[in-house]
Amino acid sequence: MLDIEDEVATKKQNWIACNNLIIDRRWVSLTCLLLRCFLSLGQNVIDAFHVERHHIHHRHRYHLDRVSSTASSLTAISFRQYIDDENRKGTIDSDLRDVMVSVARSCAEISYRLTTHALDNTEGSISTVNVQGEKQKEMDLIANDIFIRNLRPFVAAMASEEEENVIFGHKNLDLYVNDAGVDENNSYSDDSNNNADRSSEKNEEDARFYEIAFDPLDGSSNLDVNLPTGSIFGIAPYTCEHNEQATTTEREETRPFSKPGSSLVAAGYALYSSSTELVISFGNDVVGFTLDPNRLQQSPFSKISMTASAVTDEEDDDDENCDVVVLAEDAFLLSRERIICPTYGPYYSLNEARENDWSDPMKQWIKHAKLGQTTTGTRYSSRYVCSLCADFHRTLLLGGWAGNPRKHLRLLYEAAPLAFLVKAAGGKGSDGTMDLLDIPPVGLHDRVCVFLGSKCDINDLLSYGDVRQVVSKTYTA
Repeated sequence: MLDIEDEVATKKQNWIACNNLIIDRRWVSLTCLLLRCFLSLGQNVIDAFHVERHHIHHRHRYHLDRVSSTASSLTAISFRQYIDDENRKGTIDSDLRDVMVSVARSCAEISYRLTTHALDNTEGSISTVNVQGEKQKEMDLIANDIFIRNLRPFVAAMASEEEENVIFGHKNLDLYVNDAGVDENNSYSDDSNNNADRSSEKNEEDARFYEIAFDPLDGSSNLDVNLPTGSIFGIAPYTCEHNEQATTTEREETRPFSKPGSSLVAAGYALYSSSTELVISFGNDVVGFTLDPNRLQQSPFSKISMTASAVTDEEDDDDENCDVVVLAEDAFLLSRERIICPTYGPYYSLNEARENDWSDPMKQWIKHAKLGQTTTGTRYSSRYVCSLCADFHRTLLLGGWAGNPRKHLRLLYEAAPLAFLVKAAGGKGSDGTMDLLDIPPVGLHDRVCVFLGSKCDINDLLSYGDVRQVVSKTYTA
């Protein structure tokens, strides 16, 4: 009986082993079949596998980068923090601090408007021209209004490229005067009684007044093709005071915006490009801030210039996103702690299409620069955007020089502020014969020749002789 059971168990084991072998063979056959199919598809399957893996890899990396960027922005120094710190150190007073904050808010608002201006139908030109005789775009007027609205409460006087006359701020000085110092309201005149009345309205706390000259939207001709634009500003003390005994010369010396660029206490520019940068200086270091759009997403931009306390409960009910109002000066984050202009650089920037109008020294320098035969020994390349802020920004960071050999750029709100900046960064500004900061303006819209950039490059250029363009042979604009 035992032998029979052993025989049955042995047969059962053999049957199981046979079936397992069959199954194994079937799996091998199936595996081979799948392998043949896979190989028959060729490299396409392998490429597809790698592409998918590549996409997955970059999705994870993008997420990490975004988190890293957000984390770093939380620890960055904001424009407000920087300005407050400069105020505490005594570099600037509280009045200048308020002016600078208003400038930052203006630049942030303009940057926001520029991101959607094509959708808002504000690209094209309108039927008006400014005091320069230039056809205005709607964004020119929008940017100008933004600056005036934000600055009016904090400055004594404003001069804009888009305005023919001085604009007085501080509410009680909210009057327009022309270059001659007289308007139809007799707001800035030789009438000593009128001036005395106006002066008496100033209280002791308003002892430190400032005047600001600005180009609200430089390079606006580039808007239609989405190239960089910018804003430029210069701030100086306001010392417009008159009395009965003052001579004509004394009155002229205290006229608004009558002082040379050497009197500036602050200057800067905003560059609206792939990112928005705000570069400023108080005459010592030059620093740069980058606008973080994510910091402006907590509230509608129309309320960006308001403080949290200014938002009413009713407004909060209308928009649940208005619980916290983010100020524009908190959205600008310090990104360039100290900008130093190289002593020389590889680029020059001007409109070479006007070569026939250049002086012989200018032509000679350009020829030598291309061949590497200037005193720096560098072979230069030409870079030209036709947006002063963009060309200057590149020059400030990389070296070289940028400018215009003809009297085209305005002294008060283009040449002088940028000369102030480049000097603070270790560079130089000249009109071809003298320092741009030493030129006193006669009128609000004086034009000068401009050469800005690395000190060695500017000195080398001027050593060739008179590089100014005195006569325009091919055009008159």
